[in-house]
Amino acid sequence: IRTIGLPLFYIPFIFIFKAIDLKQILIPVSFFNSLVLYNISILLIALIASRLIHNLKVSILAATLWAVFPWLTYFLAKVKPEYDYPGLSLSRLIYQMFMHISSDGISVFFVLLTIYLSISFLNNKKILWLIILGISFAIAVLIRPQNIVLLSLVFFVCINKKEFKGIFIFIITVLFGLMPQFIYNWVTSGSLLNLKTIIES
Repeated sequence: IRTIGLPLFYIPFIFIFKAIDLKQILIPVSFFNSLVLYNISILLIALIASRLIHNLKVSILAATLWAVFPWLTYFLAKVKPEYDYPGLSLSRLIYQMFMHISSDGISVFFVLLTIYLSISFLNNKKILWLIILGISFAIAVLIRPQNIVLLSLVFFVCINKKEFKGIFIFIITVLFGLMPQFIYNWVTSGSLLNLKTIIES
C-alpha cells in the first residue's frame, strides 16, 4: 500500500491525453514538472530567502544558485569526465530539473511551498494563510509521507504566534486534505492509518 498523492497528480494528465499506459503521459508530466513546478520553485526559494533575510540581493543569489546548480553539476562532470559515467551527468541534470515523473520534484515543490506559507503566516496571522498552508502540507504528505516532519515547523510557527486556535484549524484542514488517503487505506486494508504506507513509500 502506498500513498496516493502521485497517482492523483497523474489523473488530469491521464484524462487530457486519454492515456491507458503510464508511458503515454511520460513526456507531458515531465515537461509540466520541469517548466512549471521547477520554475515556480525558483521563485519560492527567492521568496523564502526574502522573508527570512530581508535582502533582495541575497534572495536573488539564492534563487540563482538553485537555478544553476543542475547545470553546474552537469558541466563539472564534463570538465572532469573521470568522475562521470556514460549518461550519468545528463540523467542527473534531467532529474535535478524535475524533468521526470517520479515524486521527488513534486515533493520538493510542496515542501518549499509549505515552508513559504509557514513563514508568511508567521509574518501575517491571517487564517486564510493557515488554511492554504494546511492544504499544501497535506498534499506534501500525500506525495511523500516522510514530509510529515514539516509538522514541527508549523507547530513552531503557531506556538511562536500563540495561535493555539490556529493549530486546531490547521489540523482540521490537514485531516480534510488527507481524507483521500484515509478512504484508500480503509478500502484496501480496513484501517484509516496504515504504517505500511509510510514504510513502503
